[in-house]
Amino acid sequence: MLLEVAERAAEFINKNGYSNFISTIQKILTVSKHSCKTEYEQKQKCFKLLDELKNSSQIEILSGGKDIKNGFRQFLEQHLQLKKKKEYIVENEDFKDCTIEEMEYIFGWTRRLIKNNEANSNNNYSNSKINYGREKSWKNKEDTGNTAMKNAFMKANKNFNKR
Repeated sequence: MLLEVAERAAEFINKNGYSNFISTIQKILTVSKHSCKTEYEQKQKCFKLLDELKNSSQIEILSGGKDIKNGFRQFLEQHLQLKKKKEYIVENEDFKDCTIEEMEYIFGWTRRLIKNNEANSNNNYSNSKINYGREKSWKNKEDTGNTAMKNAFMKANKNFNKR
């Protein structure tokens, strides 16, 4: 079932021609998971960070120009259907009741499916080899590897902890 959710997310991104911003979502999930104790707090922090990134000037950390920024916004608004009511909620039935671990799994596979689609569209065998698990490992679980992104997370984390 989770793989089907990943396929639908990848299809939404590929169909609309968006660049891959899933790695940013994965980093936000990791930061949230390792900085809050309860599942509820982890999810609320994740959704708040996504929403703040979507609506802030910090969106520049999503290098790739206007298309990737618009794609990120539309993915959150149209696919995830992230909303702020009394608390942050996701109205997409696929994600509504997911745990942080399940979302990590879904976005991990979504990223692989997008990369695989990009490689296959290039029709180049060497590009179609997917590099599973060879990403830069983080020395610190909250290290995002990018100074601009790290600063944005730190600022959002301070705002989250003030509540």
